[in-house]
Amino acid sequence: MGASFKDLVKTTTLVTDVRNVPALREIRARHMSAENPPANTLIVANLARPEFLLEIEAVAVLPKAR
Repeated sequence: MGASFKDLVKTTTLVTDVRNVPALREIRARHMSAENPPANTLIVANLARPEFLLEIEAVAVLPKAR
């Protein structure tokens, strides 16, 4: 069984420039539940390579297999 966005319970998002946050929020709104969004931590930081604009770590919980 594969995971989907509805299975996410927490995300950590690192961005290199706070000016990209509105675009990030727009994209999240398209893919994540407005009624039950995952918890999220947003961090503004430098990433491993200068061309990287964001990094997202996600935790999903899947239903127990029968």
